Amino acid sequence: MANKQVDMRKVKQIFRLYSQGVSKRQISSRLGLSRNTITKYIAFFQRYQFTSYEVSAMTLEELHKLFKSDQKPKSAQLLTLEKYFPYFDKELRKTGVTRQLLWQEYYAKHPDGYKLSQFKYWYHQWTKEVSPVMHLTHKAGDKLFIDYTGKKLSIVDRHTGELQDLEVFVCVLGSSQYTYVEASPSQKKEDFIRSVENALWFYGGVPNALVPDNLKSAVTKGSRYEPKVNETFSDFAEYYETAVLPTRTYKPRDKAIVENAVRIIYTRVFAPLRHQTFHSVPEINKAILELLKTHNEMSFRGREYSRRSLFDEVEKQELKPLPLKRYEIKAYANGTVHKNSHIYFSKDKHYYSVPYQHIGKRIKIIYSDSLVEIFYKFERLAAHQREKKKYAYTTVKEHMPSHHRFVSEWSSEKFIAWAAHIGIHCKAYIIEILDKKQHPEQSYKSCLGILHLAKKVGNLRLDNACKRAIAKELVHYGISRACRVLNMSKSVFYYKPIPKDDTAIEKALQQKAKEHSEEGFWMAYDRLRNEGKPWNHKRVYRVYKKLGLSLRRKVKKHLPARVKEPLEAPIAPNRSWSIDFVTDVLENKRRFRGLTVIDDYNREALHIEIDFSLPSKRVIWVLNHLINRRGKPKKIRMDNGPEFIAKIASEWSQMHEIDFQYIQPGKPTQNAFIERFNGTYRRGVLNKYLFEDLSQVREQTETWMEDYNNVRPHNALGKMAPVAFAKIHSPGGTARRMKNNIFGQSSSSN
Repeated sequence: MANKQVDMRKVKQIFRLYSQGVSKRQISSRLGLSRNTITKYIAFFQRYQFTSYEVSAMTLEELHKLFKSDQKPKSAQLLTLEKYFPYFDKELRKTGVTRQLLWQEYYAKHPDGYKLSQFKYWYHQWTKEVSPVMHLTHKAGDKLFIDYTGKKLSIVDRHTGELQDLEVFVCVLGSSQYTYVEASPSQKKEDFIRSVENALWFYGGVPNALVPDNLKSAVTKGSRYEPKVNETFSDFAEYYETAVLPTRTYKPRDKAIVENAVRIIYTRVFAPLRHQTFHSVPEINKAILELLKTHNEMSFRGREYSRRSLFDEVEKQELKPLPLKRYEIKAYANGTVHKNSHIYFSKDKHYYSVPYQHIGKRIKIIYSDSLVEIFYKFERLAAHQREKKKYAYTTVKEHMPSHHRFVSEWSSEKFIAWAAHIGIHCKAYIIEILDKKQHPEQSYKSCLGILHLAKKVGNLRLDNACKRAIAKELVHYGISRACRVLNMSKSVFYYKPIPKDDTAIEKALQQKAKEHSEEGFWMAYDRLRNEGKPWNHKRVYRVYKKLGLSLRRKVKKHLPARVKEPLEAPIAPNRSWSIDFVTDVLENKRRFRGLTVIDDYNREALHIEIDFSLPSKRVIWVLNHLINRRGKPKKIRMDNGPEFIAKIASEWSQMHEIDFQYIQPGKPTQNAFIERFNGTYRRGVLNKYLFEDLSQVREQTETWMEDYNNVRPHNALGKMAPVAFAKIHSPGGTARRMKNNIFGQSSSSN
């Protein structure tokens, strides 16, 4: 046969076309093969007298064996060499082992054997024949390839019966192809890192590098040259002393080994689990591990060893040891140091102290399940044990300013020691004040006021006053009696300045803010000065700040005033319609919308338009078709959606002399007819089925509308269907009803 083996699929095509009477020249042109090659393969089939049916019935493997048996028998030299190939395959996975080194060992035992070039050629042919997808470049303990399956597994809630989809994590060690599989709730950062960590502990060691693709949980920004690894995942890799080597974007061949493993997992894990029902993630992972054990212990095709044996013999000892404890996932947040030298951690709604020198600065928070660390420009300012008590404070006293620390350190002992420094009589007096109160903290401010008198009158005078106060039993009166003893007025302590009357300024500023809301302080002040007002700018600014006028207010565009109108059913059909939108998602998570239209008289469903996008033009198109088939209503009730308040909708209503009755914003009860209908439609169709495309939604909607209008009893209509109610109760005979199926076909084709 030809030196280069032709694909067996083309070989079958050669004989099929030849049996159909196609010439060799035409076969050569169609298949891109030489005529000599085609002649040889045809001669081969003719020699064995195969029919066209027999050749087409053969599998590709049977054809390959047939041609292989027709070739020359292998030499004794080659047969001897092939015995070493499985051993060479294992050895090449070890660090530092090359094909040239293995050839030297082989040639030392067999001097009459093949030279290096022939040795490499026959070994390459053997690897292609045994496993065409296997890569022999991966060294033991070097890389762990990571991926998620495209398809998902699912669990069922025990109580509600709700189906929850699970992501399936797959990773493979490059050398041994030892595989780990795990189901997790999502591909979010926390779940992804936990899955990778579980894999490392499953292997019992850490490889030199982790090779994920460019999912957001691992890579923040993909790049062919310098991808940006997610901060948390990078910290995880640093903790386990390994590297992260993301693959190139849209290059699945960079991790082909795990891509191939995913295809195998579909057969050996997904398929056996397809008829089983699981109710929790640990339960399904237990079943996965049992199937995974079988997969890893299954021998490679054409080889006498499995993934597990290869891992135990070659790769396990090359992995780096695991740390003593598992990694605590860290997350990141930003904040500002408050004036009380604390930061607010919004995750737990808790406050943590920071050195007061950093008040007002933007800081970075790194937190785990047990620790909260606070950094400013790569400098760690504080570390606190994580507390999850809401609106509580975790404070280190050294972080607070001296005056804050002073207040926080108030105690009976502190005040007594302070008084003792002034004099023995002052000390005795303070003790009596503290003893007279039921709780010492009730007297702290009284003590503080008395002790501060020393700054004004001196220690000696204050001590003598305390002596006289003790003698006259003035302790019950605190500061008032002490001031009297010292011949001082109480106004020294209780005086508060009488505020100026700023009423005129307030009225003037409020008037300016109302008339010119877009202008700031200086423009308002200049206006007042031009009007002859004599007020100083400092005084005006104080009042301006007091009124809160310095806060910029975004002037919101308001809708025209909507008048509340009573929700009344009309006395005849086709007098009043109601329209609204409903939304839902397909099985592929793509969102679609539905425009619902009903007649307020008998709640008949006039039409439901389904599509991914329903702009104002589409709404007008639907209304035009309804009017052509049913007639023009006097008014249409709707909410304030952008599709309804658009200029084109307003012009259309004026042109057709149809009153658009808008409800008040945030008052869906004013459009209760259509809201009630949407709820019935959602329960009957949208929440009941899973849809793959819009055609299924439209088909099911059409079926449901037929039942709703003609069969389903309506409570508000005396247990009658809308169409039957209109026939009996409508004045002047039977109301006209459009053919929903005809209109539905025309709309869906749009």
